[in-house]
Amino acid sequence: MIPHTDRVTLSELEFFAYHGVLAEERKIGNRYRVDVHLFLNLQKAGETDALEHTIDYGEAYRIVAEQMKKTSQLLEHIALQIIQNLLAKFEKLQACEVIVHKFNPPIGGVAASSQVCMRRERNEA
Repeated sequence: MIPHTDRVTLSELEFFAYHGVLAEERKIGNRYRVDVHLFLNLQKAGETDALEHTIDYGEAYRIVAEQMKKTSQLLEHIALQIIQNLLAKFEKLQACEVIVHKFNPPIGGVAASSQVCMRRERNEA
């Protein structure tokens, strides 16, 4: 259990990427949305108004964007790679939750999206 429930959230980051189990998915691509919840103690950031006491949102976005450029088969793989890279970059980060949404997944029926939600604490990653 993480000691703090403070968090920074990057919501509805959108990407066009080439992920999927099917070869055609990796060839034609699809739309994806990523939500990232970064858990850390924000007390000092609130008191000092200094970036060094929180997470640089731009850098966190770049980490997500870089992973979305890499072709993967599974949403689970994408989520875990994002989490591991964020935890490696930001020492203050205590836990991270990532939700990866795939629009119009090829499931043989109508679905707005499929999604994977993965959360890891620093000691679990």
